[in-house]
Amino acid sequence: MKSIDEKIAEAEDEWRSYRYRYAGVRESAGQLFRAVLRSAGKRMNCAVRNIFPVNICPVNICPVRKRVKLHPSYDKAKVNMVVSLTSTGDRIKYILPTLYSLASQTRKPDLIVLWLGKDKAYPKRMLSKIRETGILIRFREDLGPNTKYYYAFNEYCNDMVITVDDDIIYHKDMTEELYRAYLKHPEAVTARRVHKIRFDRNRKPVRYKEWIWEYRNAVSPAHDLFATGVGGVLYPPAVMSYICRESKDFLKVCPKADDIWLKFCELKNGIRVFAVPYAGFHKDSVNLRTLKTSLAEKNIDRGRNDRYLRSCSQYFGFKDDLCERILGEL
Repeated sequence: MKSIDEKIAEAEDEWRSYRYRYAGVRESAGQLFRAVLRSAGKRMNCAVRNIFPVNICPVNICPVRKRVKLHPSYDKAKVNMVVSLTSTGDRIKYILPTLYSLASQTRKPDLIVLWLGKDKAYPKRMLSKIRETGILIRFREDLGPNTKYYYAFNEYCNDMVITVDDDIIYHKDMTEELYRAYLKHPEAVTARRVHKIRFDRNRKPVRYKEWIWEYRNAVSPAHDLFATGVGGVLYPPAVMSYICRESKDFLKVCPKADDIWLKFCELKNGIRVFAVPYAGFHKDSVNLRTLKTSLAEKNIDRGRNDRYLRSCSQYFGFKDDLCERILGEL
């Protein structure tokens, strides 16, 4: 395998060949430069892909347009698989690796919908690249992270909806694993990454950071399992009908933590969570460019999730019996 230095040397040689090839021809310097960049970019990407596996290489060194076509097969007469996600103006420019991973699943979704705030500005070139993959873009009122599920649950309430994040390169078996679990437990929420809720001696929930993270020993659906959207979560039609009844009060009670709001909606309606067994979260790759704008630091490291848990407990009337409702399987 050739080294990167050898690849760069070949690119320089190709630059010289372009100079001689276009000698005497009226071609702008910009056209020549773009042609060389495309060729060098392809060579550099090949070299990098030989070092890093495809599913963990976060970004291209020199981006080359990747044509991954997803042909939607949405049929109103059946229960479809709809993948739903949202993004923001400062993160959408890094979303293509995530969308390519969703379009390349072993079990193809019938529809992939990207929900964007209608009052936000987005690069037109990026929107056209997203549409080239066959992904549907919908513009709605921006509800923060709750945009990811709210409109999908209301507009595709007769289908199964899988919510995902915009900064994860998902393993190709993600939708297949969730679908198999759905067939076994059609009345439960199925998730690939869950935390186990813990309580102290006073039967009060401990801090969010002290839960059992990425719990993998669950064998059946339970109330004390907390689904996290980052791994991919499947909501069946029967579950969404209950959640859709709730109002938009999450904008006041829990505006920046959709996972917590959904968990309390599930508890209120007696909906359990099933943890999908899989090899491990390391299969997926975080797009490192989005870490600066991630909610994880604010919600977890700064303790905002704990405040949201208390406010949701009070809003739903679980302040005194949350432990009994979860551990007692009420």
